[in-house]
Amino acid sequence: MGKRKSLMAEAIKENKKKVAFASLSNHGVSAKKTKLVVDLVRGMDVPRALGVLKFTPNKSAAVIEKLLLSAI
Repeated sequence: MGKRKSLMAEAIKENKKKVAFASLSNHGVSAKKTKLVVDLVRGMDVPRALGVLKFTPNKSAAVIEKLLLSAI
């Protein structure tokens, strides 16, 4: 592997370490309703997303808040 390619691979590996990943299955809310809440917080930093989820009245907001806390 060339020098430039190995440097790029290392940079990609470092960026993947900064991203948290969590998945959710078998909860009692439909996917469309959950997607609406997830779209609200997608791209936000964690403290702001938790604040938004805390004051969102949907049932899925509590589930997503718990999921977000488990991912960090």
